[in-house]
Amino acid sequence: MSDELITWLRAQLDEDERQAGIALGRGTPAAQQLARFLLADVQAKRQIFDHASDWAATLHHTPEGWTPQTTTPYRMAMEWTVQHLALAYADRDGYRQEWRP
Repeated sequence: MSDELITWLRAQLDEDERQAGIALGRGTPAAQQLARFLLADVQAKRQIFDHASDWAATLHHTPEGWTPQTTTPYRMAMEWTVQHLALAYADRDGYRQEWRP
C-alpha cells in the first residue's frame, strides 16, 4: 500500500474536517446535521487508514518465513478498501490515476 496515498488521504480528511467545522458553527440546521455526519465519516475513515497503515508496516508469515512485503488476502482487501475510499476524492488536486482500483 502506498504511504503517499495514505498521506494524501489524511490531508483530504483534514480539509473535510475543517469545512465541516465551519458549517457546524455557521450553517443552517440541515447543514449542521450534514456537518456532524461528515465529522463522524472523517473519524471512521481515519481509523480505517490508521489500521491500513499499521497493517502495511507489520510482518507477514509465509512458508519461507516472515516478510514485510508478503501479499496476503487481508493485505489485498485493505488496499482495495483504501483505494475505493480514495475514489471519493478523485476530483481533488493530487489524486493519481495509479491509485484507482
